[in-house]
Amino acid sequence: MQKKITIVMLIILLFLTLTSCKSETADNALKQSSNLNYRAVELFRNIELDGLYNAIPLPNGKYLVYGYKDILKELTERENEVNFEYLIVDENGNTITKLDINSQIGTNMTLGANGKIVFGNIYDNLKEKKRYMALEFYNFEGELINKEHKEIDEKTEYYFKKIRVNGQGLIYALTNKGEILVLDDYCNIISRIKGTESIIVDFDIMTENKIVFVEHNRHLVKYDTNENKMIERIELDSNLLINELNYNKVNSLIYVTDKNNYLTAVREDGEVVEKHFFDYILNTTITEIVNIYEINGITYLHGLNISKNNVFYKLLEVDDNDKNDITESNELVFAVLDGQINETLSQALQVFKSINPDIKVRVMEVGDLSTEQFQQKINTEMLAGKGPDVFLGSFPFDAYMKQNLLVDLQEYIQQDQNFNKEDYLESIVELVKFNDKQFVIPINFNFSRLYVNTQILEQHGLTIDDDKWTVEELIKIIEEVASKNQSHYILPDYGAEELGVSIIKSNMDSFLNVESQRERFDTKEFTKLIQSIQSIRDYEAPSNSELSNILFIPYPYGNYNYKLYLESRVDDINDYRLIKMPKWNQDSKNRFEATLIGINANSQLKDEGWELVRYFISEGYGIKLGDSGTFSINNEANKWMEELYIKGSNEPKTDEHRLFDVQTTNIRSDDLKVSVEEVDKINRMIKGLNYYSFLRLPIYEDLNKFFNNQQDIDQTIRSIENKLELFLGE
Repeated sequence: MQKKITIVMLIILLFLTLTSCKSETADNALKQSSNLNYRAVELFRNIELDGLYNAIPLPNGKYLVYGYKDILKELTERENEVNFEYLIVDENGNTITKLDINSQIGTNMTLGANGKIVFGNIYDNLKEKKRYMALEFYNFEGELINKEHKEIDEKTEYYFKKIRVNGQGLIYALTNKGEILVLDDYCNIISRIKGTESIIVDFDIMTENKIVFVEHNRHLVKYDTNENKMIERIELDSNLLINELNYNKVNSLIYVTDKNNYLTAVREDGEVVEKHFFDYILNTTITEIVNIYEINGITYLHGLNISKNNVFYKLLEVDDNDKNDITESNELVFAVLDGQINETLSQALQVFKSINPDIKVRVMEVGDLSTEQFQQKINTEMLAGKGPDVFLGSFPFDAYMKQNLLVDLQEYIQQDQNFNKEDYLESIVELVKFNDKQFVIPINFNFSRLYVNTQILEQHGLTIDDDKWTVEELIKIIEEVASKNQSHYILPDYGAEELGVSIIKSNMDSFLNVESQRERFDTKEFTKLIQSIQSIRDYEAPSNSELSNILFIPYPYGNYNYKLYLESRVDDINDYRLIKMPKWNQDSKNRFEATLIGINANSQLKDEGWELVRYFISEGYGIKLGDSGTFSINNEANKWMEELYIKGSNEPKTDEHRLFDVQTTNIRSDDLKVSVEEVDKINRMIKGLNYYSFLRLPIYEDLNKFFNNQQDIDQTIRSIENKLELFLGE
């Protein structure tokens, strides 16, 4: 098959190459989620190629690379067909030897037996109008040893995706059809290996007569090539999105790279023994791991950066005793405690690195630890005067603030001439102060709301003033509708539990005063509240019911895009309006939740940390947050989202905004647009928010059990009381 690159693809590739950021050269720690650490050395700093496609390490310490020099010249002189250059280079990319390889063949290369480099593929000779299978062999100095081009049936539709060579010199070629061809040096097909249940995604050589491959259905298969039969089939983690597979002959582990940037090490029996999250190396963000190589016990990483350009690193393992050697003084350690790094945050850090190339960032996250273990690890470091430089997420900020372990950001706010308080929702920022100090800033916030079916309300002659209504009024409305019309349901099948937890979260100030350490959970009022909510379960709709017949639909979080939430759930979006969550009583406050960011008071990189904080409250990141369904504290970002949902479309404002690749730049239909009045109502809700608690109360598991009839009221209250006693005691 002819391996061409069209002019359109090459122009796009050229654009990405010209606009990419050059990564700086330094050693740095890779983000990992187990006890194995790496120090990364960037390769090919002085490479003379403009675009680098692939590289393999050679046993003599050199590297075989291929790419192109002047893509525009190639397009002009070769009628839109590019010939790649093949070089043997040293670690810095200095050229030692240039190889004369046909680009149609050289896209697949590997190390062969007896000191050979092997190239192979299937290609078309347009002049002869024939199709060939080709193998070419070179030594490690780049000298041609032998080549074989064999004509094959022109109807052959496959080409090679990957080739490997076993100890006997047999060549294994994985095709795009998901089967492996076993070849000799003369392009003769000795045998074919097919998947046991589905097509083969990738493979590697284990021994002279054994290979391992992964199938499309994520089965890992060990295969005896002498007997041509499966030895064992193992089911891999269903969360793995396999990119590449590599067998490490030094430690006998099977390494699988996936599209989520994880490198997973698996024993031959399928047990996962290591899992690493590779993301930020030096000043280049790895957006995708393309391959992992192991030569002479050293691991090499081939990845793509933010501009989809290839980057290559040598990974040197270091043990726990060497950790101080791999963390440089100018490396900003960024700890995240909110599950794994999500797509929005990962993309945000990519953009931050592209616009702040001088600031190195290493991310710490939970990984294989439990949340409690990770938090305890950070707490221990903080008490020892160490710890990460910047925190984001559900850390015990109240404890850190009481011990002055965080920077008062007010100092930076006052000194930073580019910081304008009017650019931010000052009321939200003020509510997270502690003892009048701004130890943390929220990067986003949200609050619970409800949808109400206005048609059902009108049929029953009911109205709701959600500025004043209470939980008691909610219960009365539910009982009124339920008693008069059996064709209407009150909540969807999941609604009572979600509504109950949302009501309690929204009214937490009525039941807990942290400052005075007084709580009111063991009271008639709280018992009445949760019993009333549990009774609502009787009015839930059966599964898969028409949501158009439902009075209330809980809406835990979201911003101006609330109609998108309803789109797939109801027949007519316009029958519903958004209202506030009811209060426990008229004195209850309007609570919100937020994601907080702060800087370690013991950090040596406070200024760099402030740049990261500023970035996470910027307009560009705020728009990305809006696209993800939450509110930013950046006023301009929220205004942009308002206009998007009112008008149905909006244009990116800055280059930074464009880098974020905001997805909802076009609303699909007029029904999904939001009126100016609706936006104004949401903004009034935001202005009415007046309560924030730093506490993450350990009581919601008990509430969920109660609402699901898994424990009675006495057990629930007793468990909550015990947890709160421990919690407040801390």
